[in-house]
Amino acid sequence: MLLMIGMSARASFRAQVKERPKIDLFPQFLALWEQKDIGSSEVRASRFLELVVEPHRNLYDAFVGTISIERAIRYIEKVDPLVPVIKSLHGWVADDFHQRLTSFQQKLPGFELRSSVVFMPTLFGFDAGGGSVNGTDFLIFGLDTIAKIDGLHADPSVLIAHELFHGYQASFHPEWSGKERGKNIPLYKLVWGEGIATYASQQLNPGASEMAIFRSSTLVASCKARLRSLASLLLEELDDTGKTPFMEWMSGQSRSFDVPPRAGYYFGWRVAAELGRSRSLTELARLDDDYVKMAMSHSLQSLKTG
Repeated sequence: MLLMIGMSARASFRAQVKERPKIDLFPQFLALWEQKDIGSSEVRASRFLELVVEPHRNLYDAFVGTISIERAIRYIEKVDPLVPVIKSLHGWVADDFHQRLTSFQQKLPGFELRSSVVFMPTLFGFDAGGGSVNGTDFLIFGLDTIAKIDGLHADPSVLIAHELFHGYQASFHPEWSGKERGKNIPLYKLVWGEGIATYASQQLNPGASEMAIFRSSTLVASCKARLRSLASLLLEELDDTGKTPFMEWMSGQSRSFDVPPRAGYYFGWRVAAELGRSRSLTELARLDDDYVKMAMSHSLQSLKTG
């Protein structure tokens, strides 16, 4: 009887994973490079708008913004060299995602993915992230942006674990609902959110390389080279809710000479790693904001003073 119950539970779990809605726009996208009658970027851009964007206008309006024909042409020309990489990465959409989700749920029981999973060209706007449109939650992976950032070195296990952990952590914090980055979320919460997701992806994939975890071959060294000055600067801006510090510390694009791109991920990871010495991932995910701010302030102060 116990064996039958166990088999039934596993079957139910597998069914739960398989039933997750998935929207994949890349077959239509990749087909644009297989159609022999397309001879110019202008024609390909027009087809891109017609076949990829328009059928999913709600997603593009919400997450990418208005796409004019001029913007589409510029994008098509820039993405063209990346198409072979995108095609390669697309293989893990069907083959790996549900397997990674199952593994995540086994390691962190109780997590239920409530979002529709979307694989779509994001026009290099973002590599992965979540949001809601008309009451429906979406978890989006922009394979074009991932191809640009990581190339063929992209590690799907790390990427998926990172994004799923955001949802796992948010499930313990309903008070976060409705908040918006660059407007009403203090910087320390953004640094913590990305730092703990980075740390979790490392713990859940212990064989992953440092480059895969941090999505950069230079971030760790760049931050270590100026720990004191960066810690001092970040300490001063922890409560800032504006767009400028958010972009400076969290963006993958260089915003100033003083702060390396995505430096917030590194410092958030350091705090999570320190707290993780005596806490499980679940315990870390449950930590309240006041405690996180206190721990981060203490960590940065220690780095600042050496």
